[in-house]
Amino acid sequence: MIESDEFCLYLGRLTLLVSKLESRLKEIIIASEVKVRIKLDKPTLGPLIGCCKEHQLVNKDVVFLLGYILERRNYVVHNLYPLFDGKIEPTLLPNDNLVSEDAEYLFAKCVRELSEEVKETLKMLNT
Repeated sequence: MIESDEFCLYLGRLTLLVSKLESRLKEIIIASEVKVRIKLDKPTLGPLIGCCKEHQLVNKDVVFLLGYILERRNYVVHNLYPLFDGKIEPTLLPNDNLVSEDAEYLFAKCVRELSEEVKETLKMLNT
C-alpha cells in the first residue's frame, strides 16, 4: 500500500481534511467562550468532538457525522496494517483473501469516501 500512489494520495488528502476539521472545531469552541477541560494548544479530533458535543456547540446531525468520521479515521490510521496482515479481525474493512491490487482499490475507495464525508461536514460547520 505504501507503493500505491492512489492510496497515498487519498490518505494524505484525508489527513489534511481532518486537520482542517480539527481547526474548525477549535474555532467553534474558542468563539463560544465555554470553559473547556482540554488543551486547545494541541487538540486532537476526539477531544474536540467531545467538547462540542458536551457544550452543544453543533447540532445532533453534525455530532453524528463527527462520530462517524472519528471512528473510521481512527480505524484507518491505527488498524490498516494489522488488518491487512490478518493480525486483527475485520470490522470496518474486510481482509479475506485480499491481494495488493484489492487492497489498493478497496482501501483507497474507503479513504476517498471518508474524505467526502469530512468535506460535507466542514460545509455544515461553515453555515
